[in-house]
Amino acid sequence: MPHVPWQKCIECNKVVENPRPINSILLKLYLSARTQLRIDSTCYVCKACRSKFDRWHHKVKGQVDQLILDKSSNENDYELEVNMDIDIENNTKYTQTSDEIRSIEIAVNRCSKDERSCIVCGEKNIDKRTRLNEYQRNILFIKRGIYVSPGARCCGDHFYKGQLTYEAIHQIVPFKSELVTFNSNEIQKIITDFRALVQNQEAFDFDNNASLDDTAYYNSTGLLKSMISHD
Repeated sequence: MPHVPWQKCIECNKVVENPRPINSILLKLYLSARTQLRIDSTCYVCKACRSKFDRWHHKVKGQVDQLILDKSSNENDYELEVNMDIDIENNTKYTQTSDEIRSIEIAVNRCSKDERSCIVCGEKNIDKRTRLNEYQRNILFIKRGIYVSPGARCCGDHFYKGQLTYEAIHQIVPFKSELVTFNSNEIQKIITDFRALVQNQEAFDFDNNASLDDTAYYNSTGLLKSMISHD
């Protein structure tokens, strides 16, 4: 029969009768502290050394149990803190995402913010200037891509039936290009105004100077726009 080597105790190096693998975590820690070795399930301990461990455990059992409870509590606290951090981070991401959805920055050409002068001709005659409403400002943005700040004013003779004339719209010169933030309500209103503009657009309205340019007048009638009398 092949010779089977005797298993020796990891602590005292004596031969172990009826060897059993070391499965107890606490026993592994105890033996590792005494031997300064790494203890795993392939190691064995003799009956005498196991008895020493049992006596030690009996004396310090209360402290060991408290240590285990403290460790478990700390792990639970740590897990709670980690979960809270994750929740906070997720909430922050959700808030940022929601904010991003609610508004958007677009680089656009814009008129001057000076409310004292007309955005078309630059005239500063207060008596003749009219403040543009939201719809008028949106229509200008739709047709020319020029953003007009709330409060902007325009001379009354640049309007026809409450709307800027074709000439006035194309006479406006952007002041500068910059990033403008639009919230969801503003974007929705622009879309609504664009839909209304398309639905109400008349193919030929010679009474409305804003509806046709010189080319459209000439192609349709053979006459220049200035030649058509509105009398």
